[in-house]
Amino acid sequence: MIIDTNVATNYIWYGLKSFFQKPPMLYMIIENPEKTSDTTDDDGVAFWPTCSFLESMFDIIGYKHRRIEYSARDIKDWSGMADYKRGYRASYVGYRQD
Repeated sequence: MIIDTNVATNYIWYGLKSFFQKPPMLYMIIENPEKTSDTTDDDGVAFWPTCSFLESMFDIIGYKHRRIEYSARDIKDWSGMADYKRGYRASYVGYRQD
């Protein structure tokens, strides 16, 4: 399975012992339904998971997973990939090992 999606990266979670660990979250946001690059839903509602949310989903259903780390590749031209470079979008490959 391949998941390629926008991800929520900038949020604050109060009450944690360490601010470096953030729990899995699924954010409900409102996007502009008139903008073709945003949601296709008429009301503009979209859900953005955090990476830890996606990884937890894989773990719960028993899938191994790996995130495609675009920054580790020798990419010279980030045109069209700025969201990946900034961490606003992520790609994962999930697979079962039976």
